Amino acid sequence: MKISIDRKSSTPIYIQIKEKIKELIASGYYRNGDYLPPTRTLAEGLGIHRNTAITAYKALEAEGFVFSHVGRGTFIIEPEKMSPNNEIAFHNMFNWTHHISARLKQRISHKLLTLYQSENSQAPISFVWHQKSSLDFPVQKMQRAINSIIRNKGDSIMNYSSPIGNFDLRLILSNRMRMKGIHVSPENILIVSGAQQGMDIIGRLLIEPGDKVVVENPTYTGALCSFQFLQARIIGIPVDEWGMKTHLLEEILKKYHPKFIFTIPTFHNPTGTTMRKDRREHIISLAMKYQIPIIEDDYASDLRFSGAEVPPLKALDISGQVIYVGTFSKVLIPGLRVGWIAASKDIIESLAELKRINDLCTSPFIQAIITEFHARGYIASHLRFLKRMYHRKFQILYRAIRQYFPKETIMVKPEGGIYHWITLPVNFDLREVWKNSRKRGVTFCMGNLFYLDEKGSNQIRLQFTLEEEEKIVGGIKIIGEEIKKSISS
Repeated sequence: MKISIDRKSSTPIYIQIKEKIKELIASGYYRNGDYLPPTRTLAEGLGIHRNTAITAYKALEAEGFVFSHVGRGTFIIEPEKMSPNNEIAFHNMFNWTHHISARLKQRISHKLLTLYQSENSQAPISFVWHQKSSLDFPVQKMQRAINSIIRNKGDSIMNYSSPIGNFDLRLILSNRMRMKGIHVSPENILIVSGAQQGMDIIGRLLIEPGDKVVVENPTYTGALCSFQFLQARIIGIPVDEWGMKTHLLEEILKKYHPKFIFTIPTFHNPTGTTMRKDRREHIISLAMKYQIPIIEDDYASDLRFSGAEVPPLKALDISGQVIYVGTFSKVLIPGLRVGWIAASKDIIESLAELKRINDLCTSPFIQAIITEFHARGYIASHLRFLKRMYHRKFQILYRAIRQYFPKETIMVKPEGGIYHWITLPVNFDLREVWKNSRKRGVTFCMGNLFYLDEKGSNQIRLQFTLEEEEKIVGGIKIIGEEIKKSISS
């Protein structure tokens, strides 16, 4: 076998396999239309788990080097789509393999790749990603806001602006946050191009290679990948129905003194749970005691549809140790890509410099649209509409799960947000259920994508905001049938 691996290398084995196959393609050993070894054969030959071989082949397919055909195998490029001239061009293409940063190759998680593959599938019913239904978009109101700013603002919104963001928008945000008990001025707020950029530049500001970072386990995959790319060592704290188990936190802080704690206390992604108030107070007191910053991702607290409000960690912060990250993506339009960071002024100034390096500024035009949208009272009315609709959709989802999933299924009802977390019996193959459901036109997120370790093999995350109500029931029925089929086989 021409493919070999180095078990002592820090490079994940699936990436070693992927890169070796790319080298064999570049050298001419594998040519257009050649058949790669079956994943089972490759796994047995290398002494690895078959899932590792599957992941390597999926990564190659994502990069356009191979084509997989169900029942036939995996081939170098798709034969019927490659002309002789293209084949010659392919073999003479510049090989970028050895020019790509080793850090990128080592740190970008295959879990995020799998998550995006699920998201981008053309399945008619998707429980994967927060993509709003077209019925959820306030198109006419948005059109009126856009027309107004073009008419009244003119050229002033067409040029670059300060990296810190539109003052009027920051003033609106400071007033909105005051209603949550967070007292910040516009100078304490930085506008970013989505919460993901906020997470990225916070990580770049705080993390040195080898630094420890504490997160919930499971947690948001995008944050995990961002911190791993910066070569942080991630330490996970388990989550239960009341959020992070903060009673386990002090020993970790005492032993490792991490650079920061990253948490999603409200409508946690992926579990949908909300951290209890006493645990919020506990994590704040521990952060103060050990002088450790907290990064609070508050992506969806505005989408509460039941239960009592719980104060954000930032509202309990009297020492300026909490960096708060918010977003408009979940409450308005995901494609606008606007979020914000609220923190101490010196931190905001440092983050603004990193943002300037990253993308100069968030689109002044988009910022002006959101400012006008809010000034007209549209955000408040739109939120009321979304909360009613999401609550109704969740109830439909919950009843369908009770009807079609095994009776041993464990669920904790979220009080808002967009995700529902499900724990299933252990005696079945979730990956097989995922594949078979996908063949039948339904996708969902496997739980292992959100863990630091190998947990989550019997857990799934369902996003319930996109699909039409009848599709929610139909999709859950299909997943339930595949789960029961796998359990009985």
